[in-house]
Amino acid sequence: MLRQFHEDTSLLRNMINYREDIEKNNISITGIKEECIWLKVEHFDLFSQVGVDIMHDLNEGVIKYILMTVVQRRWKNLRACFSRELRSQKEVKSGQAAPKRKHYVYYEKLLFLIPSMDQPNETFSNAATAPVSEDNEALGEDESSSSSTVTRRAQEKKKKNITYE
Repeated sequence: MLRQFHEDTSLLRNMINYREDIEKNNISITGIKEECIWLKVEHFDLFSQVGVDIMHDLNEGVIKYILMTVVQRRWKNLRACFSRELRSQKEVKSGQAAPKRKHYVYYEKLLFLIPSMDQPNETFSNAATAPVSEDNEALGEDESSSSSTVTRRAQEKKKKNITYE
C-alpha cells in the first residue's frame, strides 16, 4: 500500500521534551504556554492516552484524499458497468429472443458517455512530415489512393456497425 506521508517519531512530543519545552518558556518556539492541567490527574498519561478529534483531522485536508479515492473508484465502476451493459445489448442480434436478465439500473442516465467511449484517444504529432521526392511521387499517388480507399471503407464499415437502440 502506498503512503502519502511519513511520521518521524523523533519529533513526537514525550514527557522529556515536554518538560524541556516548558523550561524554555518561549511559546513562539515550543507552542507551549504553561504546564497542562491534565498532568495532575492521577492514572492519566497525556502522551499515551491521546484523544483524536476526527473533525480536526478531516478539516486539515485528509478528507479530500479520501473522497477523491471514493469518487474515482465509484466513477470507474459506473463506467465499467455501463460499458458491459452496452456491449451485451450490442451482441443481441435482430430477431433474437431477448435475454432474461435485469438491465443495468443507470443505463438510461449514462447514455451521454457513448460518444466518449467509441472514439479512441486522439494523438497528435509535433514532428514535421517528410517531403516526398519526385521518384516517389508517382508511386505515392497510387499507394495513397489505394490506402485512402481502404481507410474510407474501414471508416464506413465502422459507422454502419454502430447502433445504440
